[in-house]
Amino acid sequence: MLTVWIKPYKGEALSSFIMRLAMSNGVDMLTLWNHIKTTHFGMAQKSDIHLIDFTPHTVINLDLFSKLTELTIEELLNMTFYNTLYKFNHNDKMYASRILRGMIREKLHYCPECLTEKRYLRLIWKIEGVKICSKHLCYLCTHCKSCNKEFSLSGIYSTGIKYCPECSHELSDKVKMGISDKQVLKQQNWLHLSWEGLVQRSKLKLTPSEVAQRLLFIINEKSPEYNYSLLVEYCKKIDINYQSLLQCARNSQKQIRAIHIAQLLEICYLKDTLPIELLNLTIPESFLKQLLNTSNFNDIEPLCIAPWCKSYLKGNSLVRMGTHYKKLKSGRVLKNQLICTECGCQYVWNENGEQLEKDHFINGFKLLTNNPDISHNELARRLVISTSKCQKIVAYFNARKSNIEWDKELLTKIKIGIKGNVGVEEIKHWTCWSNRMHFLTYYYHIDVIRERIFKKRTMQPKVSWDKKINELESICNEMLQKDKDITISSISVALDVSEKTIQKYQQAHSRIMEYKLLQKEQRLKKWADELYIKINEFVENFTVECFLSKELFNYIGVRQSYLIKVAPEVNDYIINIRKAYNCKNRN
Repeated sequence: MLTVWIKPYKGEALSSFIMRLAMSNGVDMLTLWNHIKTTHFGMAQKSDIHLIDFTPHTVINLDLFSKLTELTIEELLNMTFYNTLYKFNHNDKMYASRILRGMIREKLHYCPECLTEKRYLRLIWKIEGVKICSKHLCYLCTHCKSCNKEFSLSGIYSTGIKYCPECSHELSDKVKMGISDKQVLKQQNWLHLSWEGLVQRSKLKLTPSEVAQRLLFIINEKSPEYNYSLLVEYCKKIDINYQSLLQCARNSQKQIRAIHIAQLLEICYLKDTLPIELLNLTIPESFLKQLLNTSNFNDIEPLCIAPWCKSYLKGNSLVRMGTHYKKLKSGRVLKNQLICTECGCQYVWNENGEQLEKDHFINGFKLLTNNPDISHNELARRLVISTSKCQKIVAYFNARKSNIEWDKELLTKIKIGIKGNVGVEEIKHWTCWSNRMHFLTYYYHIDVIRERIFKKRTMQPKVSWDKKINELESICNEMLQKDKDITISSISVALDVSEKTIQKYQQAHSRIMEYKLLQKEQRLKKWADELYIKINEFVENFTVECFLSKELFNYIGVRQSYLIKVAPEVNDYIINIRKAYNCKNRN
């Protein structure tokens, strides 16, 4: 099939090489690709061209293509991201790997000067984050200089990487040379050098746990002594989840996840280490032993890791709470609950010895700092928690504002109530609160938090539901007769038990739901009776020969669509009475 042989250029993407090879032999790129594709791959399409540079072994018969081009398989793979995936992927399914997710561009970025010299697509241009051409020291172009449109990579191949696929303007226009920002030049040159090493063949490869161990080691300043405080502080500083990195290093994740290449590059750049150096990095046995030994975490002084706290990265403000061991419904185990007396953050340790912040205040702090006007719903969506928990986060930080005016008498009343064993649920229902946020703001005042911390806990007697269920029935009946809203919250106050206690006791919860339904039916019947009276008043006072349904619905103040849904019998009554009235007057 091939009569002309060509050689790949330095740094060329395999997809670009196939395009040039097809053009040199006077055939379409897709025709050539269909000739060399693997047997299990379907018909080659433009939309799949990106797969050539990502996982070439799944879409190209490399043995056949190697013979046709007289290039080694290694030379072909060096023009793709295969070697990057090989070095850091943890299984054989490279096509399913996520370590490069979001890192490979779908739109063309290019250097016009490079295209003027030689017209081919450089693999480095496809990498997210690469912004400059290190050879010509200019920023990469992303749009056509004529029509200002972006180019899809599949579209640009059809023009031989020469013209804009939209307006046919030449891509090799002159651009402004020179970049004055030295920091940008330093970072971009490092990135170019890093990717040159990442795409080259190497027999060495690392598992996700080995990658995480090496990253923690370089964060630890390559010291053989494991420095917990240094690791935690540095990960917080660069906004990397230390606990996730530690889990990966210990291989204690339920599902193995590889370290994303973007995270790997960020840490390596900040620590002045090339990613390829990780492959040959030797970790001292003393560091590795301390890192992997979960039992020694009880000997490490626990620290407050809230950035706004006066005792940040100190342990002298942490005190133990009553809970030492808790097994969740999911099977997870949480141990040794502590609380900081300076900021009120609560911490627990999981079965791997990892410190967790219980109330999402730290994650909420990051989002609120960058987005002070964020809504509760958006905060809940980003943190993947309920809106109710988000309100607590917002109230907690409201309570830390210096310009807030506190009602000192109310603060004193709350503290006296806590000392006198007044429950949170009862305090929450005091009439002094204008809304829930008002209550939560006072609840998270540091003096109230400390009062709760140092209050001597007494075991509450277990609720005897044999007696309480009769009391519940009596309360519900009374509220039904007086037409007071029947809710779990109002019942819990009347019974002097918490809402959670009611929810856990199925019989009590079911009875409340039954009474709520009964109250709803009772109110609906009362409302329907009032509507019947209004309907009859309208008909009796109407003097015109005929009337429209619309006039009657306007009079009673209800939409027909809503009435059909909640009280269809009333709607039927209107239809019948209107027919009867109009027929009578017409006759």
